[in-house]
Amino acid sequence: MAKRSPAPASPGPQPEQVHSLQQQNTRLRQQQADDEQQQAVDQRYARSQDRFRTVFENSPLGQKIIGPDLCIRQANQALATLLGLKSAKKVVGRKIMEFAHPDFVQDWKHLQQELWEHKKPCFVLETCLVRVDKSVFWCRVTSVLFPDEAGELGYTSLEDITARKQAEEERARNLSLLEQAEGMADLGSWDYDLHGQEFRWSEGLYRLFGLPPGQPVHPDIYLRLVVDEDRSRAERLVRCLTAGSTGFEETLRLRVGKQVKTVRLKAVVFHDEVDHSVRVLGVVLDISERQRLEADNLRLRLTQQQALFEAVQAAEENERRRMAEALHNGIGQLLFATKLRLDRLHAPVLHTAPALVKARTEADRLLSEAIRQTRVLSHELIPLILEEFGLEAALKDIGRKLSTPRLRLRSHLTLDEAAAPLPPTLQMALYRMGQELALNIARHATGATEGSLELETMPGWVLLRAEDDGPGFAPAPAGPQGLGLRSIRDRVALLGGQLEIGAGWAGGAYVRIRIPLPVPAAP
Repeated sequence: MAKRSPAPASPGPQPEQVHSLQQQNTRLRQQQADDEQQQAVDQRYARSQDRFRTVFENSPLGQKIIGPDLCIRQANQALATLLGLKSAKKVVGRKIMEFAHPDFVQDWKHLQQELWEHKKPCFVLETCLVRVDKSVFWCRVTSVLFPDEAGELGYTSLEDITARKQAEEERARNLSLLEQAEGMADLGSWDYDLHGQEFRWSEGLYRLFGLPPGQPVHPDIYLRLVVDEDRSRAERLVRCLTAGSTGFEETLRLRVGKQVKTVRLKAVVFHDEVDHSVRVLGVVLDISERQRLEADNLRLRLTQQQALFEAVQAAEENERRRMAEALHNGIGQLLFATKLRLDRLHAPVLHTAPALVKARTEADRLLSEAIRQTRVLSHELIPLILEEFGLEAALKDIGRKLSTPRLRLRSHLTLDEAAAPLPPTLQMALYRMGQELALNIARHATGATEGSLELETMPGWVLLRAEDDGPGFAPAPAGPQGLGLRSIRDRVALLGGQLEIGAGWAGGAYVRIRIPLPVPAAP
């Protein structure tokens, strides 16, 4: 069998073919990579669309997408609920302008025109919309443009801000009322931030202190303006304010310009949810005018009371004088004349009957005692020693006359040399009260050996004290008080004073009277 000759070897690929195949392979790989990249992009886009749709549809804020014709192309349920519609489908195809409040239509038109003409990349608007049930609500509208396959679309978010607007309106009304109140009542308010240490004043407070509004202030301003007598209270106030530890209420006198103002400050502390102090709010009330009016009213009442007292005392002294003259010129003279007639009786029978002699002697003694007591009573009714020698001599005369071998009654007077002399009507009242108190010691302090009557004057006041070492006051009876003590109380009340009765620490009793001195008349 003849051998087959080997086939001729095929020629190898040409370089051009190899290069072409390599380029084709590269393009295929690039196409595959591009396809994979596009697929990844599409997947990411799809996921992004899913996320956007989820956010869009489930957002608590109203969401909508509009076209250049301003018609709503897509909306979420929150927007439908906001507008009072049952489903989002009821919103699609409508324009938001259909729900605009008449007072805000022009604002909508202007802002939407600027947005679509690219004068603004976005806009934010706070406006009023009207629901299908005609109720009105405030909303914050945020709108931006974004590109779409068919051109540009508008994306809008609507947030219901009715509660915030109502709170702002209420705050504005309250602020207006506060400003009016501050203007009418000389009142100012402040707010101190404990964290930022920021001290904010209202316009009324700047006006009260005579400072330009907005000028920086610090709590130390009270220390700079306070009068020296009130500095300790101002320091305590500033410590409480800057520490925020507790609220406070304080009265200070402050130098404002050329005048001194009396202000009343009151503050409360506000705390956060963990009970840490965060703010101190306070008010400042100028009470200078009120204090002046109160002082004028007090001066008027004291003047009227003083006039009433002087009228009562004048009537009383006139009656005493009339009674003294009646005793001296009437009963006294009659008793003296009777004694003269009795002295002229020298009947012989008087010397022969011892009983008659004794009776005549006793009658003569009784008449002499009656004349003496009449003269003493007449002098007591008209205290000539007070008129002629003054109050100190008159009080000492009371002690001297009422002292006995068993009871020593001392009288002492201490006058403030810098003070004006006591008015005569007040001297008479003090004398009468001192006389009654001394008589009470002499009559009722059974077993007392020492008694005192002291009068002392000090700035604004006069003090009258009576004390003894007797058994003290008996328990108060159920009936009315004695005439003497009641008359003293009446005098003290008319003089606007105070009366205190008590027992001494070592026994005995005391009566202390404190009477305000008359207010000097304004120049």
